[in-house]
Amino acid sequence: MPLDTLNLFFSAIFAIFGFIGTATNLLVVIPNAGYLTRIAPSSFLVFWLCFFDSIALTNSALVAASNLATGELNYDAASCRFHAGVSVFGNVSSILLCFGLTLFRYLIVVHQKDIPKNFVRFYVLGVVFSSAFVSSLPFMMGSQEQIYKMRPCNAHCSSDWSQHDARSSVLIWMCFSIATITLCFVVYAYAAMAGTILEVFATVKDVGGGRVASKRVKIGNDRNETDDKKDRMSSAERASNSVVTEGGVSSQNNQSRDFQSARKLEKRQHGIMKQSIVVVGAFMIGWAPYICS
Repeated sequence: MPLDTLNLFFSAIFAIFGFIGTATNLLVVIPNAGYLTRIAPSSFLVFWLCFFDSIALTNSALVAASNLATGELNYDAASCRFHAGVSVFGNVSSILLCFGLTLFRYLIVVHQKDIPKNFVRFYVLGVVFSSAFVSSLPFMMGSQEQIYKMRPCNAHCSSDWSQHDARSSVLIWMCFSIATITLCFVVYAYAAMAGTILEVFATVKDVGGGRVASKRVKIGNDRNETDDKKDRMSSAERASNSVVTEGGVSSQNNQSRDFQSARKLEKRQHGIMKQSIVVVGAFMIGWAPYICS
């Protein structure tokens, strides 16, 4: 069946964004493939998020590229159902990995907890099995012909969310629940992380103000010591002032260490927050073509 101008436009959009997105994800996947045993837990999740995103994007781009190459809709029901199943698998995996990435960063920033590497591996395995189960549900329930179809834009195969029969509704409600829970948690977690970072900023300001006050006290002590020397204070008084001065220096050192620790915590949380915003933003942009179609 020949494609009209609008369908060719959608196919071009899907093909271009699909291959660009795949290339971008592979820039993260390929260089880090040999370092999976050494990278941080959150980076481990980012690696697999990019990997499954590249699968979903490549799957959609192949259908769109085939349409552009022939100028016709190469529709085969069996192969379209396969592409739709792969699309659901990749998209559900991405959503669950985004949930895990947000959860781990929430625990690190808000609750100051480190995530064990083994736990992250088991989480990824759970994501794979869960996504495979969800995407295979239509085949197990015999509803694949009703729900796995070519989308109206004729640019990719995916789930038909307008179905109302009981067997199709199982997949629809499962995907809807996963997406809704993830979205609500992402909003809550990033609000909590933003609040924690603001508290760290306030702490850094307070510690910095304490440092300035400590310096002023030290200058005042030095001036008092000079005046006392001029007045030829007794040795007992000089010894007493020496103890006070040492106490001030010790207090200043403690405040300096607190200030440095607060600055390190601030930089760590700020970096995690920026990276998280970039990942979630890229995830939303990547989903935009599916929503528009």
